Amino acid sequence: MKSIQGKIIKNASLVYKIKTSGKINPLTKRCN
Repeated sequence: MKSIQGKIIKNASLVYKIKTSGKINPLTKRCN
């Protein structure tokens, strides 16, 4: 449970940073 929640939190923070920065990174292309 904790590990899954940790992954979700990390993904959410990544998406938030990408949205706020407005930059397209290779990671976003890989995830999407």
